[in-house]
Amino acid sequence: MKRSGMGDAVAWTATTITALTLIVLWLSLIILNAGHGVQIDRNTVLSKDIVDAAGLSSLALIIIAVLIKIRRKSVAILLQEILSMLRPVKNMPANGGKPAAFDTAALKEMLRIGVYEVLVLGKMGKCEDFKQWLSHLLTMWGFIGLFITTSIDAIVNPGANPLPILHPVRILGNISGIVFMTGLTLSITRRLVDGSVRANSMFSDWSFLAVMYGTGATGFMVQWFADTGNAFGTAVTYIAHMFFVAALIPTAPWTKFIHALWRPSWVIYSGLLSRGESRET
Repeated sequence: MKRSGMGDAVAWTATTITALTLIVLWLSLIILNAGHGVQIDRNTVLSKDIVDAAGLSSLALIIIAVLIKIRRKSVAILLQEILSMLRPVKNMPANGGKPAAFDTAALKEMLRIGVYEVLVLGKMGKCEDFKQWLSHLLTMWGFIGLFITTSIDAIVNPGANPLPILHPVRILGNISGIVFMTGLTLSITRRLVDGSVRANSMFSDWSFLAVMYGTGATGFMVQWFADTGNAFGTAVTYIAHMFFVAALIPTAPWTKFIHALWRPSWVIYSGLLSRGESRET
């Protein structure tokens, strides 16, 4: 499929500008906070108890919704097929009717595909072009990094108190956030400049990208205002950030989030299926 040279230039330029802008803003905060700087405590905007209660409620909703959703989707079938490959049914009679032991070779292959091909190489299926592959890879790793950051922060900073800009948790969060926003920018601009991709994009695609982008953008805005001591800016952007998070989590099962479950399952299933066919020939 022929791509527009101008469209590619626009997509790469916008993506590069986004990444560089976020890096410059982060470095600026490091310089501004090198010798002084009083952060605005976000707990003064919304108490941690309220945020935790909302988060737990949203998590419960998403777990229930995902369980209901995947029962109606092929991801459930794929997971069943993968389990059957790891524990072959044909071995059950030899075990006196007991469940067969896991096929360790198949288990190792599943881990290899999941870790190396999906996480490292970003093989989430057949990508149409390099931009799609890279946007998927950056967004995936950025999201994983942000999830790890949030989890670590909940452990080492249970009170959600302001942390120094060079605290390891914040360093990981900023790097992950920059990677996340870079991937999203590339994904959005690719849809905007490529007519065929834009024509095949549905409302759920755009809304999902918009909510994720809003979540990431407001997160960086909160950091900037909080670290520069702007109480009003912190309050406005933090409330906006919580709004985007609230919109992202409960609606996840009905958006492309379910795609994140189906694609890796399909890649692993295809790899195990190919392995089984090669062993039979």
